[in-house]
Amino acid sequence: MSIYNSTNQTHVLSLNTERPDQATFICLSCGNRDNADSNAAKVLKKRLIHYIKENAFAKSKTRKSIVKRKKKLADRTDTSIKTRDKESAVLTL
Repeated sequence: MSIYNSTNQTHVLSLNTERPDQATFICLSCGNRDNADSNAAKVLKKRLIHYIKENAFAKSKTRKSIVKRKKKLADRTDTSIKTRDKESAVLTL
């Protein structure tokens, strides 16, 4: 994901650029002149926002699904406690 960040132009992600020195970035398409690190940060920000918006990340769970899962876990815990109580009652007899 970090490839070409310092050579892409921020607005159109054009590779028609020039870097006369390490710190300077010039877009030959539109004439934009910027600090190379600043431009790379802007390009990376733009790419990451696009990546997040295309549903690459898990969607948040609804409250209903969270409550359902908690109830399911509580039921499992209650069942295991009842089973342990029955086993201990059998052992004491």
